[in-house]
Amino acid sequence: MGTSFIEPHVVPALRVVRPAYLCLPTLATRSNSRFQRSHMLTTTNYYCTSSLRCSDNEGPNAGNVSANNEKEHNYRRVLELEQQSAKAFQANQLPDALEYAKQCLSFTEQHFDRNHEMYPRAQGLLGLVYKTMHDYDASVAAYKEALQAYRNYYQLAVDLDEPKDIQSKRLAAVAIVLTNIGLAYAAQAGTVGKQTQQHSKPLDPAEIVSRQQELFQFAHQFMQEAYEIRVNRLPMLQHESPVKDPASGAGSPTSNETAFKLDQQVAKYQLASILTNLKRYEEAEALIIDSIQLLTTMSRTEGISQAQQQRFLVYVATALTHYAHLLSALKRFQEADQCFEQSFLTRKQLFGEKHMETLTVITHWMISKASRGDEEGARLLKKQLYTLLDHPDANKL
Repeated sequence: MGTSFIEPHVVPALRVVRPAYLCLPTLATRSNSRFQRSHMLTTTNYYCTSSLRCSDNEGPNAGNVSANNEKEHNYRRVLELEQQSAKAFQANQLPDALEYAKQCLSFTEQHFDRNHEMYPRAQGLLGLVYKTMHDYDASVAAYKEALQAYRNYYQLAVDLDEPKDIQSKRLAAVAIVLTNIGLAYAAQAGTVGKQTQQHSKPLDPAEIVSRQQELFQFAHQFMQEAYEIRVNRLPMLQHESPVKDPASGAGSPTSNETAFKLDQQVAKYQLASILTNLKRYEEAEALIIDSIQLLTTMSRTEGISQAQQQRFLVYVATALTHYAHLLSALKRFQEADQCFEQSFLTRKQLFGEKHMETLTVITHWMISKASRGDEEGARLLKKQLYTLLDHPDANKL
């Protein structure tokens, strides 16, 4: 497992399991992990929650068959290119994934209007692949194209007075891309000073910190707007949406409400992570404590299934890891270690000690120990990690 040590003031990105209805991409310490790639593409597909239609017939005499057949062909071709990109992505064939994503965007631009939902889908896919390849400038550029398209798509629903559930889905798509942009900026901040362009002058420590803070400010700008949408605006639309019949297959009001609540709590600890990097510790701690408390309460709700409870506990464990990094930044190391340990034990119970979820926590704990100067603690955690991975150097540590 490739472990990348980071500067103490940069909180590493954490893998986040997303509510399915919003389909956010995940984060991980191993961005080249095949496991992570499969999960990212399973849960992303790609920033649009509404199903695709292969025909726009409005009645037996609306339009001609040839035109509708062409539309169906275009839809299927886009889906085919998306699937080819996803397959290459999962196989860690990123150049191929990028090529298919570019072809998908090119075909979409030729056959669909920019106000059509297919356009931001294609841009979102391209942004995801670029981000995974660490081309953050290109990733942000693609995501911003998707963002503008989804803003227009949402505004169109408002102007046409579309049903509130449709407005809600389109506004959720805006929040998703805002988050993606914020995460891309945050990931880019973690690479400042480590990779310099050819012939460029190396940055001194002060310049590195300045550039990181600038990128985290950008990340905060987008993450804050996404947070406000999820916490304030989406719940209002959800409340105004008509009650759906669970038998219709669209999902019960209870499941939708739970999904919104889950996403709100994830948005809180994601924003808290950015605030931690901006040294706004008091704001960050208030957000993340509230998130942990509410997620824990949700995991103890009577009548939920075991699968639901396990899902809530994964969120709690992820929030605890975020909190542990915040506590480390505040030099409250004993509390930080308690949070890391609780996160580790929860994931071990849910997934087993050799699962990527569990190993990721050990990696973050080790990074934290190393950044605070606890070399012996970091060594012991590295030995534990290597042992679980059956690494040949485990006995040398």
